[in-house]
Amino acid sequence: MTSLVTLPIEVKELIAQQLDKKTLCSCVRVSGPFHAFFLPFLWQHIRIGVNPKRALPSQGSTSIAAHASLVTSLVVVGPLPKEYYSISFPHLKTLKIDTTYSIDPHDLTLLHVALVRANPTVQDLTLHATSSKLSNEFWEVIETEWIRPRSLNIVFPIVEPNQSITFWRACSRFETLTINNDDIPFFSLDCNNSTITSQQQQPQPPVDAFPHMERLTLKFDPTGYGGGPDHVDWIRRCPRLVHLAWNLVGRWSPVERLIVELKNTTWPSLSSLRLEQSMHTDKNFSDLVASLSHLRILELAQSTFGPLSFAALMAHPQIQNLHTFSVLGCDGFTGAMAQAVLEQCPTLDTFAAPFISVHDVAHEESQPWACVHTLRNLAIYITCGPRSTIESRQKMFDQLGLLSRLIRLDLGAHRLSQLPVQTRTRFITHESTLSLKLSSDNGGLTNFARLTQLRHFSFQQTPQSLGMKEVQWVLDHWTNLGKIVGQFTNIDIPFSRLFDLFQRNGIAYNEVA
Repeated sequence: MTSLVTLPIEVKELIAQQLDKKTLCSCVRVSGPFHAFFLPFLWQHIRIGVNPKRALPSQGSTSIAAHASLVTSLVVVGPLPKEYYSISFPHLKTLKIDTTYSIDPHDLTLLHVALVRANPTVQDLTLHATSSKLSNEFWEVIETEWIRPRSLNIVFPIVEPNQSITFWRACSRFETLTINNDDIPFFSLDCNNSTITSQQQQPQPPVDAFPHMERLTLKFDPTGYGGGPDHVDWIRRCPRLVHLAWNLVGRWSPVERLIVELKNTTWPSLSSLRLEQSMHTDKNFSDLVASLSHLRILELAQSTFGPLSFAALMAHPQIQNLHTFSVLGCDGFTGAMAQAVLEQCPTLDTFAAPFISVHDVAHEESQPWACVHTLRNLAIYITCGPRSTIESRQKMFDQLGLLSRLIRLDLGAHRLSQLPVQTRTRFITHESTLSLKLSSDNGGLTNFARLTQLRHFSFQQTPQSLGMKEVQWVLDHWTNLGKIVGQFTNIDIPFSRLFDLFQRNGIAYNEVA
């Protein structure tokens, strides 16, 4: 009989990766071989933080130091006693510093410097703070002592104007930068002479470029320090940029500036673009799409997308290579457009759109979806008008049923809330959706029997009447499912019992996301 100890190492690793901390603690106490194998997994990812009910962290500094060589991911929630910040983790790759709950953040300045100095192997750094000040020395250590930094995620840390020089120099070493903060001093970038100056206008060494930057995400209101156009001047300094995501919070986006830079091949490798809450015209965005040399990922959220943008997309020479396309919250994107994308994009992996109608699929000129062998993520609401027939609904079911590689299917109506009231009301009041009920004319869920790789399924806020038969069908046929979202209204057991039933089968269940 095969025991856990004699299993192949790859199988044991897969098992260990699925266990929680409590179970891992039990495993290391079983025997010597169990202790030797499971101990690294127990210490691989740790969080050091003060329990509000205790005066000290839940893990002692001596124990942590003794196992420091096993730690690759660390979350520090301060403030902590000083000895914790000087521990060296020789294989640490991921570090998150969270001082949200710090009483006196000024006392943490030197401790944070000690922490980053003791751990130069960190590649991925996240800073989450609401009031903590990070010193010049903190950024200097990252710039000069870290071996190979890779990604920096900033969530509300304060960067003072007199720290902007060292801050931007440190940023120049990263490949990925995410900024979630209005207080980053973009105004300190003097784009006319390619130098960085503080508010006192003191001469400073130049930061002409960010030579390693490949992925840039900006999530804040850009109007505080010169607005969008000034940011384009800064983004120009990232010649290796592959991915740009920009949340403009309802402001007019500098699309025309982006178009000029794209035509000048400022970012020759840019192939992934996401604009969120961006105000621009349909013509502006169509010109932007046409200016992209590469087209692999295109995402637009709560912004303008009309017939001109769609025509530019369909005419793009690399439309056949489109991998991800998302237009959630874009009122100008129609069901006919969704059908055309699915027909003409054979490499599509991820597609998210407000809606598609059964009539768009059943139309006599409609073609089969070209992405049936590649699509893995689909989020779209399906509408059935009052004149829909069993045949037209079956054609939609047939197309969906062929998507055997799907791992995520979201048919929920909740995203319609991002559309204008008039559009949303039309769908909810005057049109229905595909019935998933097993006893419906089209057989409901039985059409999805081939979607055996599905891990996430949502029918949130759709007018369904599903009961225990549908629950049992899901459990019997989707053995890889890990999460389901939606309301089973035709059921006579409490929500808690249904929740437990799914949980016993390894499925997280919620009525709403």
